[in-house]
Amino acid sequence: MKEMKQLHNQKVFEPIQLATLNTIERKRELESLIFLVEKRDGSIKARTCANGSTQREYTDRDQAASPTASTDSIIITGVIDAKQGRDVMTADVPNAFVQCKLKQVDGERII
Repeated sequence: MKEMKQLHNQKVFEPIQLATLNTIERKRELESLIFLVEKRDGSIKARTCANGSTQREYTDRDQAASPTASTDSIIITGVIDAKQGRDVMTADVPNAFVQCKLKQVDGERII
């Protein structure tokens, strides 16, 4: 399962003992859900998702929003590029969310 190896190699998750968390940190902790699927060729595909519903109580929507372009914006940009005869390239960065370092704010732990 290369996805799990990537998470491990990038040190995405750090084990923390529950006893070391204070009450506020316990309320703010995020669950990580792992979904496994067996593909037709017998290999296992894993998807890891963070259950962010617990953040709703204390995180502003502006801080939690993911910078994602809207579909309409992408289509309009593509039409303009095609009309002007421009070359367009797309790229996919596997596990892009894992490739960046998260900045800790005000001494908070990323748990």
